[in-house]
Amino acid sequence: MNIRAVVISVAIAAFFVLIFAVYHYEGKFQEEKERADRFKQQAEMATVVNKTIFITLDVINVVLGDIHYVKQKIVSDEQGTSRAIKTTFKGNDCAVLPVPVDASKRLREYADRIRSSSTSTHSSKSNR
Repeated sequence: MNIRAVVISVAIAAFFVLIFAVYHYEGKFQEEKERADRFKQQAEMATVVNKTIFITLDVINVVLGDIHYVKQKIVSDEQGTSRAIKTTFKGNDCAVLPVPVDASKRLREYADRIRSSSTSTHSSKSNR
């Protein structure tokens, strides 16, 4: 064999090996690119979920703070009302007498009717 034939054979073999390597690694490159794109999409979705969770927690904190403030205001108003009643009836002989059972029962029933009517949707029925 002459040297020229050997060089051409080696060149052709090297060419085919090069073509095989290109196709093989190009497929691997595409797989890795798709994998990286999936990871990127998952990271973006996780970021959106985290932002939504933080917004929800902020809203819950605001609502809980408002509820706490309203409860404190109710307690403060009740204490003020209690002080006003004690001041108004201080020294009044009727204030130390117990409330008759029938009167307290009627007052409780009236309060229960008011409470139930505030949750009821029927406005045609009078509470009085």
